Amino acid sequence: MSGRGGGAPPRPARPTAVPPSAEEVANASGPGRGRGGRRGRQPARQPARGGRGALPTGQRTLCQPLAIPRPGTEIGIPGKWWNRCPVSDRNKTFPISVVRYDANHSFGGRAAAGVQIDLLRAFGGQVVASGGGWVALKAFHEYKSAHDDAKKQAEVDAVAAQLAGQARPDEDDDGGGASGEGGGGSSGGDAGQQDELDANAKYKSVVRKFFEFTGVVEDTSGGKGLKFHYRCLLGCGRIVTQWGPKQAKADGTWKNTAATSRLPKWLQNNYPTWLARVRM
Repeated sequence: MSGRGGGAPPRPARPTAVPPSAEEVANASGPGRGRGGRRGRQPARQPARGGRGALPTGQRTLCQPLAIPRPGTEIGIPGKWWNRCPVSDRNKTFPISVVRYDANHSFGGRAAAGVQIDLLRAFGGQVVASGGGWVALKAFHEYKSAHDDAKKQAEVDAVAAQLAGQARPDEDDDGGGASGEGGGGSSGGDAGQQDELDANAKYKSVVRKFFEFTGVVEDTSGGKGLKFHYRCLLGCGRIVTQWGPKQAKADGTWKNTAATSRLPKWLQNNYPTWLARVRM
């Protein structure tokens, strides 16, 4: 019979433990040294994949497979990749083109994933005879990542240089809000202090050119000020809010009183290279 109170069939008796042999005793690491206090060194139990005993998801190391580059892909790699490269050219970037991929290329007798490349005279140009070779797939991706970053930085530089040279119209009749530069010059005629104020005003005016006011105004939780929404013009299009005190205009709309204190901080975190150039 089965069920509660029905008298379950007796369980089979467990086998009698066999005492360790002399060899096992000799190889034991001492009492309390083994796993769970057992005598002897116990073999490490391998966790089951995806099942009981597997590592938690947060403790697993997930390595994404490297993408195989397509033939004709062009990137720039440093001159130090080539043997006998002159010292003056080791840190220069040279254009290359992907020829083919080999999952088991022999690098000095050791098989590994590799990419055959050709040296180019220029991007989209002709191939330099005997100028290429084989590069490990991992190294190729490191070069490609650096190439993509440099390309993105060049695009940002071009947009930023264009914006910095433009005369941006003010968002409001009063000159676009309080920027914290201060009013007139020093009564004592302190030229050094005035030069510093002029440089600060010029810096903030250039920073302002990298953003455009969206026209969106948000009331703060405390009700004492407003958040003016600005859009970054350096390619990302992200919205950055800047606080300003409440001041109504004659037509009943809010006057743009936003300062520029938060905009350069945001640029420092997202575009530090160009912000450093603006400061120069």
